[in-house]
Amino acid sequence: MEEKFVHSTDGQELEQIDVNMIASEAALADDRTLAELLRLAPLNGSTVAKAIVPFGQKDDVHATVERSGSADGKVRIRPFRAIIGSRTAVATSAVDAWHDIRSGIYAAATSTNLYGELSFVANASGNARWDLVYASIAVEADGAVITRYVKDPSTGVVTAPSVARTKVNTVTVTKVTGTASATPAAPALPADGGGVYNIPLAYVRIPNGYTAASTIGVQDILSIEPIVQMSRVTGAMSFQPANYQNLVGGTTLTTTRFATWGSSGTRPGYIIPAGMGGMEGIVVYIDLTSASSANWSHQNAGIVDNSRDWRNRFFFIMVSTASYAQAPSNGALGSDRAGSGFNNGLPVGGSKESGTGDLSVLCMGQSFVNGGASNFIAQVGPTTQPVAMPASSGTNLYVNSSGAIILDLASTASRCGHVFYIFATAPFPNF
Repeated sequence: MEEKFVHSTDGQELEQIDVNMIASEAALADDRTLAELLRLAPLNGSTVAKAIVPFGQKDDVHATVERSGSADGKVRIRPFRAIIGSRTAVATSAVDAWHDIRSGIYAAATSTNLYGELSFVANASGNARWDLVYASIAVEADGAVITRYVKDPSTGVVTAPSVARTKVNTVTVTKVTGTASATPAAPALPADGGGVYNIPLAYVRIPNGYTAASTIGVQDILSIEPIVQMSRVTGAMSFQPANYQNLVGGTTLTTTRFATWGSSGTRPGYIIPAGMGGMEGIVVYIDLTSASSANWSHQNAGIVDNSRDWRNRFFFIMVSTASYAQAPSNGALGSDRAGSGFNNGLPVGGSKESGTGDLSVLCMGQSFVNGGASNFIAQVGPTTQPVAMPASSGTNLYVNSSGAIILDLASTASRCGHVFYIFATAPFPNF
């Protein structure tokens, strides 16, 4: 429990410091919770940890900074929570060094949409340039000013000055305009100071000829926001792109490669933005063991899952397969049966009592193409399985142009059952 104000005696005076303590207990409740869940690094010399938590919703494929898609010269800024780690040294207060973080919400809005907008300086230089979009969080800044009567404790004189009634953490988004060049460099993030901390969000390439009527290219945005996930000490598993997949000046995106990014549409294929962090998965059981295809659990070209948008992701898939020949009495997998049956349940790989066994096969795919054979995320056939699958058979999954996972069968003679354990990254923002 945090320090708690107690008014212990009837008639006890209430001072300014007491009221402020009560307010502090309430105002810091969300930040104290975040401190326990996120466990940001403590103050390291003069370095303060910085991070954001994007707004995000189910099927949200938005980046924090994304193009508007219109000829308005702007990018959109989606909502997020900016977080600043402890600013207290261990020697000053071990407890505050642990959890004295501060956060603020950016939630600008147009008349109908929950996002802010940012425009850029026109570019007629003859070369492209990179601009840096960043957030500034002013920690415990004075809130709205109001008029209050104040009585001087010494003279008793009453005045009506303007005073700040609250302390707030305000978050704004702005930009640094870079320098146009044949090999443009990344502009630097402004230094922190005066209780204001700056967090980088994205680099935006501004081509020659850009005006307020231009459309920002989707591939001219490099997301670099430091997205934080729940700490592993909470039992959560962190899953995110390697930081050198988007670190400007790193071994992958070297300074030279960044400078020669090129015109719209030429973003390097190895770029993986921080916004692809996190993983979600589903289990799929496809039963094709019946002699009659009418009795199969799924039909060719049928939807396997459309619970979310599966487009623009990387996939890691494990497949357990068993043939009808392995358990002719009651099917191959038998998750709906008790007692006898192949493995008495779902196969998990390796040899079992059947002697033939089943196998867990690994598949890796992507869904960056809209549908069809170019977009397979899993392919299972006789060459990948040690079970009796007909030579012409094959059970494949792909993501269609609407984002659903679709079944694709090579023939109607599969006579197999499959359990797919499908794990996918978050969607690629600004794809």
